[in-house]
Amino acid sequence: MEHGSMGMRGSMAELASVMFQISTISLPCLSRRHVSVLDQYLRSLRGTLMIMQQKKRLKSQRTIVNGLPIFARVSVDLNHSAAIVMVHGLVVSSRYMLPTAEQLAKDFNVYIPDLPGYGNSGKPRHILDIAELADALADWMEAVGVARATLLGNSMGCQIIAQFALRYPERLE
Repeated sequence: MEHGSMGMRGSMAELASVMFQISTISLPCLSRRHVSVLDQYLRSLRGTLMIMQQKKRLKSQRTIVNGLPIFARVSVDLNHSAAIVMVHGLVVSSRYMLPTAEQLAKDFNVYIPDLPGYGNSGKPRHILDIAELADALADWMEAVGVARATLLGNSMGCQIIAQFALRYPERLE
C-alpha cells in the first residue's frame, strides 16, 4: 500500500503523541512488564513507520502476456546496466521477496513478477508445470523489454530458472 507524505506525517505525529503521553503519565494499572511490552511495541511501530517513509525503490505494474495480466514489482529507476529477475517459489508470490528486492534495486534494475496463477497475476485455464512457467517467464521478460538478466530464485523458483536456462540460455547473464 502506498502512502502519501501527508498521511505518513500524520501517522508519525499520532505515534509521537501517544509515545509522549505514555512516557509522561503514570499508569498505575499497568505493571512494569506491561509498560515495557507496550514501549517495545511502540518502538517497533515507529521503526515500521520510518521504513515506510523511506523512498520506495520498486513500483507495481501489470503487463498483458498471452492474454493474462501479469503483476510485477519493478525498479522505479531503470538506469542501471544490469538486470535481476527474481522468481518466487510455490504457493507464494513475489511479495515475500520485497525486502531483498528493495536492497538490490540500489544497484540493479530489479523485476519480480508474480507468475501466472500466483499472487496478483491472472489465473491460466490450467495449472502450469515448470516448463510452462519458464516459458511464461520468458514471454513476460520479452513483453517488458528485458532481453537478458540474472535470474534469482527461491524454492520452486530455482527449478523454473533451471528450466529457463535449458530453454533460453541466451537470455541469461
